[in-house]
Amino acid sequence: GALTMFVLGLTGSIGMGKSTTSAFFREAGIPVHDADATVHRLYAGAAVGPIGEAFPGVVVGGVVDRNR
Repeated sequence: GALTMFVLGLTGSIGMGKSTTSAFFREAGIPVHDADATVHRLYAGAAVGPIGEAFPGVVVGGVVDRNR
């Protein structure tokens, strides 16, 4: 039979189990996209220039300093 694919989004506040639930899916062989990890990579890569231009002073050592 045909396989059906669907996209499931996990949302919630800090400490609600999103990372734990994602780990369960990964362990079961289900692909997981971690948007937070993607954004963190962008803050040290392609987004540094545009964010630095829009918000002067937030780039420290070539990486976006989220606290600033």
